[in-house]
Amino acid sequence: MMKLPEGKKMQNLAIMLLAGIMLLVAAAYFRGGASQTGEGFAAAYIPGIVQYDAAQTASSGLESQLENILSRIAGAGEVSVMLHWSESHELVFAQNITEQYSRTAETDSHEGQRTIDSQSRTASVVSLRQSDGSEIPLILREISPQVQGVIIVAQGGGDAAIAAALHRAASAALGVQPHQVQVFAGN
Repeated sequence: MMKLPEGKKMQNLAIMLLAGIMLLVAAAYFRGGASQTGEGFAAAYIPGIVQYDAAQTASSGLESQLENILSRIAGAGEVSVMLHWSESHELVFAQNITEQYSRTAETDSHEGQRTIDSQSRTASVVSLRQSDGSEIPLILREISPQVQGVIIVAQGGGDAAIAAALHRAASAALGVQPHQVQVFAGN
């Protein structure tokens, strides 16, 4: 058996790992996993990017969860939470991009010279054919919306110690900066 140098082993391992990842991604799409992207999938189409409002779906569940945990803080009482999301959910598709550039130099009969530059660019979304013959786009990346602001209204929010505890808990639970969380007293 021939012994490979250490650098060649690492290169072969990296190639095999990359090929394995590509096979896993392709297999998921051929099984139809990419077509199950969520409700409201094609709300807005931009070449290479599709946005859909997953924030609406995720928001209600996360708000309920946060209300449940914050209401358990001593003295908080009934709690309501509203989340503000940074943007909608985006899917970035793989694209075939073709760019062409040409430069033509011309000389007329009076020895005048002119240069003409021409440039064009076309892009098309890469599709994978499934076993049933349908095609689905190849998704490169999913960008999830981020929580940008939090409003908490709590019966005990007028008490400074309780408001501070609610503020710290929400900031920690959502991974947001303290200035992004506001706590108010409810009735």
